[in-house]
Amino acid sequence: IHGGSVEDAVINKIMMEEVRKKLTDKQREVIELYYDEGYTQTEIARMLGISQKAICDRLNLAVKRIRCMMTENN
Repeated sequence: IHGGSVEDAVINKIMMEEVRKKLTDKQREVIELYYDEGYTQTEIARMLGISQKAICDRLNLAVKRIRCMMTENN
């Protein structure tokens, strides 16, 4: 069972890398800053010089796209 969970983690990591490659550069940037680096939407907006609403929209679109791609792969 332990090996299965390790394999699942590796497969999930590879799948997410492939999915991220299919995002736009702007979507990938916001996803990485928000989920990987832990910045808030407000902090990201300040860093990129755009509104927090624009960050929210990019995140929502990226997450929607990721979910769609993950569903297609299953």
